[in-house]
Amino acid sequence: MTVKVGDNVGRVKSVRDSIIFKYVKKDYYDIGKITINGPFGKEISVYDKERTILDIIKDKDRIDTQVFSEVIKSYF
Repeated sequence: MTVKVGDNVGRVKSVRDSIIFKYVKKDYYDIGKITINGPFGKEISVYDKERTILDIIKDKDRIDTQVFSEVIKSYF
């Protein structure tokens, strides 16, 4: 889950310790953010394909090589 630097995620971590938080600068937080309708009709915020690909490239050392390759191939 992506959050702004400085956000307090302690309560969420105490309930769901399996969530991995990714901290980004406040200036970059809204870049690529879009709103879609979820499966039950509620609007949710997600990042577009381009932002997601950039995040994967940025963290490629922490992602399985095969997964990384498949993501890049499928995007292009």
